[in-house]
Amino acid sequence: MLVVPQSYGAGGAGGGTFPDMAGQSFRRLRVNEAATATEWDYDGVNAINVEEARSDIRSTTRAGYSTHNSYPGLQALLDAIGPKKTLLLPSNGIFNLGGNMLQTKSSYQRITSLGRGEITNGGIQLGDGTSLPEYGTISNIFFTGATPLGVDVQGPYCTIENCDFKDKTVAAIRNIKYRAWYMTVLNSRMNFCPGHAIYGHASDGMNLDRGDYWINDVKIMQCGVGMEFRRVGGVNIIGSKVQSCNYGLVFYHSQDMAGLDGNDQFIAMPCQGHYLDNLSLEDNIYYDLKVSVYQAPDMPLPRTINMVGGTAMKILLEAVEGISLIGVAIPGALTQGVDAIGVMTSGCTAHSPGELGGLPFVRNGAGTSYIDYLIDKYNGPRIRTGTRLRIDSVDGSAYIGGYKTSIAATPAYIGQTAFVAGVGYMATGISSPSDWKQITN
Repeated sequence: MLVVPQSYGAGGAGGGTFPDMAGQSFRRLRVNEAATATEWDYDGVNAINVEEARSDIRSTTRAGYSTHNSYPGLQALLDAIGPKKTLLLPSNGIFNLGGNMLQTKSSYQRITSLGRGEITNGGIQLGDGTSLPEYGTISNIFFTGATPLGVDVQGPYCTIENCDFKDKTVAAIRNIKYRAWYMTVLNSRMNFCPGHAIYGHASDGMNLDRGDYWINDVKIMQCGVGMEFRRVGGVNIIGSKVQSCNYGLVFYHSQDMAGLDGNDQFIAMPCQGHYLDNLSLEDNIYYDLKVSVYQAPDMPLPRTINMVGGTAMKILLEAVEGISLIGVAIPGALTQGVDAIGVMTSGCTAHSPGELGGLPFVRNGAGTSYIDYLIDKYNGPRIRTGTRLRIDSVDGSAYIGGYKTSIAATPAYIGQTAFVAGVGYMATGISSPSDWKQITN
């Protein structure tokens, strides 16, 4: 570790001064203390190498300590060093936390490794449940072992980058604090986690809209749920992939997220404003993309979801208010329920790797509030809707497609058709019902 000392002495008793050695790398010695107390002085030190810092921290880089519980020493060290410090794990170190979660209590702390330091049988919690430190960073760490969590984010503006996760039974990365907005996950991988890979759920908030997550270049494989977000807004997922999980990506709004507003009215903020860019959701067992709600229409529906490019092989839209899919490959099918409204697709095909594209994707379900803009390689451009297509213009309204079954009302547009008791009519005006003119015998 780098120290800029003004004096050197044993046990803090003073000693000669060495101004000409300022900036050199050496330690300020202290008397021998109990294993749980600070062994070195951290004043002026920004990066602390844990292998040198404390006598009760051990990893497999030191022979004979492969099962040593490193948690007490590491936690005492985090408590002692304060804010704006970096905890540096050795690149070949394997730190066994004995089933515990390290807790950061100060802002701007970074836990990192120059190589791929490993934390097994435990994880890191950015916050201790009471203090919610800001700007915490975890990078270059490999989290292993069948303990519930890898990283538990509790404070805002936190970043997880270039980390690997395996065997986490609840979640590799979890954020369930309503204050933990602006979370960023970069260039990380989650594999074989029976629970969630990434789980965001602002469950302890009231009528607050929290979230704003950035998830870039993340690969998830063979987990229970790839990513799930509840009662959070502004999830941005870019250039990532979720494959071979039970569920790929889930947006869900449930009853446990409801609260009371200032007038003691029962409310629940929706899961809203999500942007997905070049996201591949492939080979997930049940659904690749699922959007739902606990009880529709009583609960606010997830809303304003936009996906551009990428793949979603099987899509289930049970309840949503406004979702657009642009240029997404849907090799399986899109199933839409009656509580899914405002569904728009453009340029989405049944194309999958190794197959020719240009075929319309398959639609299932009873939902009718949709419009699909398609290119059919056999039949050319086409528009597919679940109901009559209405066009609004400055000079009135018009409907295209379908026909009326009554001529009792004024036609909506010139050229509109109607069939009544087997007789055909066409509208020649839009002034009164008399503008319907019979065109068949």
